[in-house]
Amino acid sequence: MKVFLTTTAAVLALAAPTWAASFSELDANGDGMVTLDEVEAVHSDVTAEAFAAMDTNMEGVLDEAEVSAAQEAGLLPQSDS
Repeated sequence: MKVFLTTTAAVLALAAPTWAASFSELDANGDGMVTLDEVEAVHSDVTAEAFAAMDTNMEGVLDEAEVSAAQEAGLLPQSDS
C-alpha cells in the first residue's frame, strides 16, 4: 500500500501544473463536499483508488480539509487561487 501511495503521489505530482483547481472549482454543486465525479470532471486522471487514498475518513466524499491534505501530500495539485 505504501508503494502504491508513493507511486500515485509521484505520478499526480508530475501532472500537477496542468490541472490545479481550488476547492470551490472542484465542488461543482456547492454542497461543501467533493465527489469522485466532481474530481474526475476537473482531473480526469484521478482514479477511484487515488480518490479513496484522499478520503481519509472513508465517507465517500472529500471535505475541504481532505482536499487541502491531498494537495499538501501531492495527491492533488496546489490551487492557483
